[in-house]
Amino acid sequence: MKKTILPILLLLGLSSFSYSQKFTNPQGREVIFMSEANEMAMYELYIDPTGFGCECDQITIFLHGIANNKYITDDGNIEIIVSDKSLNIKVIDESECCNVKKGIYTVEEK
Repeated sequence: MKKTILPILLLLGLSSFSYSQKFTNPQGREVIFMSEANEMAMYELYIDPTGFGCECDQITIFLHGIANNKYITDDGNIEIIVSDKSLNIKVIDESECCNVKKGIYTVEEK
């Protein structure tokens, strides 16, 4: 129970910041993209690991901005393209269970 509550609380807390945006894919997986760079000039993608089918701690992926609304990890394994209402995530190596899943994530309409 505690393992499920912690990521949910973290996601809810982060989603309240004005510079973050929560996206959901068709399978119900949630990610939060921090649209402002941190002190290391990197952008952060938080992944809710609930329901991954393996033991996962909180997952944070650090990305570099390489073009307007396009970001990539140091190893080039994950690339994201951000628009106002969607996040397109490309993953080359999907063999690691505790990793973001590729696909289109969208903003929930209210």
